[in-house]
Amino acid sequence: MKNNTHHGVYLKLHQVNDKDIIERLDEQKNKQGYIKRLIREDTAFEHFCDEAFKEGNNGNEQEGKT
Repeated sequence: MKNNTHHGVYLKLHQVNDKDIIERLDEQKNKQGYIKRLIREDTAFEHFCDEAFKEGNNGNEQEGKT
C-alpha cells in the first residue's frame, strides 16, 4: 500500500490581474519555500495579534468588559 504524505496545491493566476504576483514568484529561486515561509509568517503574526488582543482586553474578548 502506498503511503501518500504529500498534498499538492494548484494556483491559477490571471496574466493581467495577477501580474504582480506572477512577477514576484518568478523572482524566487524556490517558489515552494517562499510561499510556505509567507504562510508561516502570516500564521505567526495572526497568533501574535490574537494574543495581544487577549492581553489588551484582560482575557475578555467581548467589547466593554475591560
